[in-house]
Amino acid sequence: MHAKSQPTMDYPPGVQVPTFQGIQEAYKRLQPIVNRTPLLTSRTLNERATQAFRLACQGQGKDEGKTRIGQDGNDAQGKMDYQDVKIEVALKCENFQRSKAFKYRGASNALLKHIDKLRSGSDSNQDPKELWVFTHSSGNFAQAIACSAKNLSTPSLLIHATIIMPHTAPPSKRAGVIEYGAKVVGCENAKRAEVCEEEMSKARAEGKTVLFLPSYDHVDVIEGHGGLMLEVETQCKSSSVWGQAGKPDVILCPVGGGGLISGVSLGAKGVYGDEMVVIGVEPSGADDTYRSLHTGEWQPAVNPTKTICDGLLTATGFLTLPTIKQNVNEIVLVDDEATIRAMRFVWERMKIIVEPSSAMTLAAILGQSSISDSASTVWHRIVYDTLARRQQRRRERADHHHTRRTNEPDRRNTDQEEDDDKIFRACVIVGGGNVSFEKVFEWFRYHD
Repeated sequence: MHAKSQPTMDYPPGVQVPTFQGIQEAYKRLQPIVNRTPLLTSRTLNERATQAFRLACQGQGKDEGKTRIGQDGNDAQGKMDYQDVKIEVALKCENFQRSKAFKYRGASNALLKHIDKLRSGSDSNQDPKELWVFTHSSGNFAQAIACSAKNLSTPSLLIHATIIMPHTAPPSKRAGVIEYGAKVVGCENAKRAEVCEEEMSKARAEGKTVLFLPSYDHVDVIEGHGGLMLEVETQCKSSSVWGQAGKPDVILCPVGGGGLISGVSLGAKGVYGDEMVVIGVEPSGADDTYRSLHTGEWQPAVNPTKTICDGLLTATGFLTLPTIKQNVNEIVLVDDEATIRAMRFVWERMKIIVEPSSAMTLAAILGQSSISDSASTVWHRIVYDTLARRQQRRRERADHHHTRRTNEPDRRNTDQEEDDDKIFRACVIVGGGNVSFEKVFEWFRYHD
């Protein structure tokens, strides 16, 4: 089916689709082997994000700095000075994950489930003593498979990884694959799938047990990624990231082939409910997902690509596009210049290494993108709509208390709630940190 057709906005008939229950099971399965990556905050980042939001408000031409909140505009009391709004940001740093990217979660989940199948003897045609795993990838998934194969290999089940990588793959990512002990087969970018099939056919002819794992359009991969949202929930509740609030108002996540954002959006809606806003961020030079959702039809990857975000060049798939359609609220575009500025900020001020494909997501908050249908317009609307709903809920609770006709006014946490009405909390998914230092410094010098 997949070889002769193309994805649509709906799941293909009869396929297994990712679920929140599957994400919960994957989360438990992966606990012993994945890193619990940090949720990092920065006062300077909050200040920059707040400043960018206020500049966006000015760009919207708000009268005398006042904006009536609420979607219907009928609330006479619902006015908020945008100068009072504060943005607080937390970075979910998957660049501290094993193999330096979120891909390790999905790769390990898929591989573990297959190992369980082998050991259960459910497929008598396969030899449970050795397994040859194949994939084609330009970088992060290649390293994830190589690392996972190495870590999950045991004397009773030896796992060998063969990675088909295009010649254009970043040297740092190719080196990482080799260091994990995997075999690398180079090819032209357009022939990755073809070369991979040839290599698997050779292995099968030699009597080897072969497993192919796609880099994103696979239910076990998607559910493995989604587990990071259960981790975010735990971290928000058990730490001082956002005090009593305990949850973000929005999740921002990069979009490439869609494996990460499919898992993240499913996980976010499962953990926090359908009201949780999930924003996908995509490079303007590789905007196929944005175009797919706006045209209602799957769009192929941009060719040739026009972005430095080399981890986000693939088009969405049969599972990822429908999942994005159902669970992601918005897709916004960011240009490379804004991405480089955001990446430089994270490198210099927060002292952590992120690749362009991850910094791009933060750029949607920090602004300064030249895209006409800019992320700042969407960002402005989502912030105000969210704060409007929060104020409305607080007023409804106050009205409910008043109708009880108690002698004493309900002042429990009133001041705290009023302060919270002006704070918007964003969780940004940082996908990875595999990047060439030489290229990064070149970009930084060029934008000095």
